[in-house]
This record gives sequence, structure tokens and C-alpha cells, in this order.
Amino acid sequence: MMSYVWLLYQDLIKAKQVLPQRRLPPVLPIVLYNGDAPWTAASNIADLIPKVPGLVAQFLPSMQYLLIAENRYTEADLAPMHNLVAAVMRLQHPHNQAEVLAVIDRLNDWLADNPELMRIFAIWIRAVLLRQSKHHLALPKVQDLKELKMTVVVKFQMFSIFFVFKIINF
Repeated sequence: MMSYVWLLYQDLIKAKQVLPQRRLPPVLPIVLYNGDAPWTAASNIADLIPKVPGLVAQFLPSMQYLLIAENRYTEADLAPMHNLVAAVMRLQHPHNQAEVLAVIDRLNDWLADNPELMRIFAIWIRAVLLRQSKHHLALPKVQDLKELKMTVVVKFQMFSIFFVFKIINF
């Protein structure tokens, strides 16, 4: 984590995007964990370094990060949350197609004044849906969330019809 923060600071210094008096901005390191097992790693680098006596102790590194572990939240916890991280977590493990469409609608509302972020989310959601369907869901490239939703609705309907047809003819 310390390396990532330092690389960010290097980029800011190089781009001359520092605060007055050449100070660096505060950074909140965040780990978004989406594994199934509980997160067990130390959340502060200082916890990984043996304690030492004397003068050296005050110079040992310390850096903590904020852990957001998806497996600690249920759909009921996430649904009322009004933030992008909750939306991302809901899309990682949707319970049904309606949930995917509801999250796309919420993102569309939240990001209405930020077309670039809307485009980025549309591209990312498309990639997530393709991966989750093991590429059985053919989704064309899209430019925004409205276009994505229209495409997904049609593809979900076609996929459902195909699935029912396979069951009937099985």
C-alpha cells in the first residue's frame, strides 16, 4: 500500500499538482476486497514489523488502510446505500436480473451530471456481465448507462427465452 501511495505522490509532484508550500494532499488508502474468505491481513504495515526499543522505534513505518470487505455486507445492507462502492458490490454478486437493472438505473441517476464517469461505469458493467455470463450473453460495446440498460434488457429477455427453450427441449 505504501508503494501505491508513494507512486501517486510521485505523479502529483511530477505534474506539479501539489498543495501550497509544496505540500502533498492527504490520501485515504482503500482496499476493496471481494473474496469469499474473511480478510485476515494486517491493516497497518506497522503490525508486520517487530517492535524494537529505543530511538529506532519512532522511525518505523506506519500506514493503515480502510478495508471494505464485500463479504461483510448483505444485499439488504447495500440496497439502501447511496454510494458508488455499494453499487459496485451489488453488481459483483447480483441475485437476479432485476437487481442489475435497478443498479444501472441508480447509477444513471447519480451520474447524470458526469458523462465520462457514466461511460466508464457502462464499460465496466458490460465487462462484468460478460464475465458473469461466461460470455454467453452477447453485449455490444456501449457508450453510456442508458444504452447499456436498453441492450441488457433485450439480451436478458433473449437469454431467458433461450434458457426456457433449452429446458423444454432437454
